[in-house]
Amino acid sequence: MDGIVVSGQNWWTRFQRRYPHLHLALLLTGAGLCVLLVFWLIYGPLEVSAAVSSFQGLDPGHRAAGAPTFAVTLRARNRNVWRHCFRPGNGTAVVAYAGVPLARADLPGFCLPGRSVATVRLVAAGGGLGIPGALYESLEGQRGRRERVALTVRVRLDEDLVVPHNVVTWSPMLYWCDAMLDGHPPGGSSRCTDFLMRLK
Repeated sequence: MDGIVVSGQNWWTRFQRRYPHLHLALLLTGAGLCVLLVFWLIYGPLEVSAAVSSFQGLDPGHRAAGAPTFAVTLRARNRNVWRHCFRPGNGTAVVAYAGVPLARADLPGFCLPGRSVATVRLVAAGGGLGIPGALYESLEGQRGRRERVALTVRVRLDEDLVVPHNVVTWSPMLYWCDAMLDGHPPGGSSRCTDFLMRLK
């Protein structure tokens, strides 16, 4: 009776012989994914939103009693596992209408632990009395037509700590936020667009 020849090699052995460097490719791929994960956890920017809750002094300069001021609420969400800290004095918020800066505020220093949310309230103030006449007429025209007045809040955050023990110094981030003069935008405070500032 003829015998049956059974191969001593299973499919995995044959596969390995056909692709002898597969384990090395898998190892490098896994290492690359781990590096990407670490960079995502450490270097992911904050999610920031801004809202203007109240204002004063939006009168033309010749009859203004004081500088324009805006009460601004910033909400920052840290999606990373590491805490983020920001230096006092270097961070700023600028409120603008129609591209013209009206008020400015220095941000306090603060830290966000990993996977947390922080709210920062501040008052941005202008450097002179009232606002230019042309801007006042444009703003009042919108309000007279019962249109919502759009503002821009530009926020600079100067990172101090991204990982423990002050290992990494982060480049400043610029956040461009849409806000409304008379309250929140439709659907609540909008998420700001972030830009990494390259310093020479």
